[in-house]
Amino acid sequence: MIRKQKISPTGLASGEEFPAVWIVKHPKAKIVGNTLGHDERAHNLKAYQTILKNSLEWVKD
Repeated sequence: MIRKQKISPTGLASGEEFPAVWIVKHPKAKIVGNTLGHDERAHNLKAYQTILKNSLEWVKD
């Protein structure tokens, strides 16, 4: 059962906005969805690394 979903940064594709990073509050787990980083070049970007680090920190809390 999913209780709440929080949408964060958005990306643009074909002029439409869609979520790029979001969280799902589940009764037994913390879930982060992330559609970024499909291109390996993103893995070395400071902003991408910060999103991953912050996501992991949120899940660990």
